[in-house]
Amino acid sequence: MGARGTRARGVAGGFGLGLALVAFLLAAPGARAQEAGQAAPGTAAGEREGPPGNAPDAPPPAQGTPGASAGASPGTPPPGSPTLDRLLKLPTGTSYGSDRRGGQTRGEWAARFASLRRAIAQEERALDAARAERERIAGSADPWLVGPPGATTENAPLDFRLRQEVRRRREEVERLEQQLKQLEVEANLAGVPEEWRE
Repeated sequence: MGARGTRARGVAGGFGLGLALVAFLLAAPGARAQEAGQAAPGTAAGEREGPPGNAPDAPPPAQGTPGASAGASPGTPPPGSPTLDRLLKLPTGTSYGSDRRGGQTRGEWAARFASLRRAIAQEERALDAARAERERIAGSADPWLVGPPGATTENAPLDFRLRQEVRRRREEVERLEQQLKQLEVEANLAGVPEEWRE
């Protein structure tokens, strides 16, 4: 055991001393002041500090403190204070912030509908422009000059890019319209009013 046991006891003894020091520091200011021979803050020099019920010459509790009512038991709240049930209930007829449907506010629903409608309108304008450009090119080109021999105008290289763009724009419009339909279904299930969808 030797040095190892002595060192372990020294650490434990130091630990116990540390706990005593912490307990002393955490003790009430009045207890430290009494040990030092001084009066505790808020007491006269000759008075003893302690709970009001223990001292025979303790003044009665002031009005408005929990111990002031003579007939009140420790478990019941003073008269006029709210009960727990009353505190846990929300007042009726009070509006708290914004109304939500399906987890979103009116503004959020309107923004979702508006962004989809804007995207659809933008794609439709681009589709119309691509169709007009394709018609302009197709009307001015001679099919036999545009493609290789035996190829139809459907495979002509000049309007191939425009046909691909028209097809891509048309698919995008269909995809966005499908998203709008899905949003309508989601709004119907959430009970969103029609005026929120504008």
